[in-house]
Amino acid sequence: MDPFSDHANSPEEWAALGTKWAAAAVALRDQGFGIQGWSLAGFACECVIKARAMKHLRLNAWPSRTMCRQKGWDALYTHDLIRIAELAGISIQPMDAIAPKWKVVIQWSRHHMYANGSAVTDRVLDDLYTASLGAEGVLQWLEEKL
Repeated sequence: MDPFSDHANSPEEWAALGTKWAAAAVALRDQGFGIQGWSLAGFACECVIKARAMKHLRLNAWPSRTMCRQKGWDALYTHDLIRIAELAGISIQPMDAIAPKWKVVIQWSRHHMYANGSAVTDRVLDDLYTASLGAEGVLQWLEEKL
């Protein structure tokens, strides 16, 4: 049996995984690995959006790929924050207070984990962390929606 084959299976487990990724993101940033931490901050937001999607879709357990294809929920098996948010019933309007931070967070890509970050300034990293993990950031806003 593959010890890494398990994954979050409930909204609560997805939310808890998001909390773990957020803590790891901050730890990496604090150790000088800002771009790698940003990558984990994006995964933290993704996990909480998936938790919200499960609740919105009234799922008690993580659906199979087959079920997702049949129901049109393919986005659950992606890292596309916009598509997952649509499944979660999250709609951000331009005038919403969270909109500027949301716009930053949806720029995230899982491919950022492969970046060396040499072109990313400390100011940009601070903005990324504030938007995603800050006291009034997207992650906190999403957690309030759970």
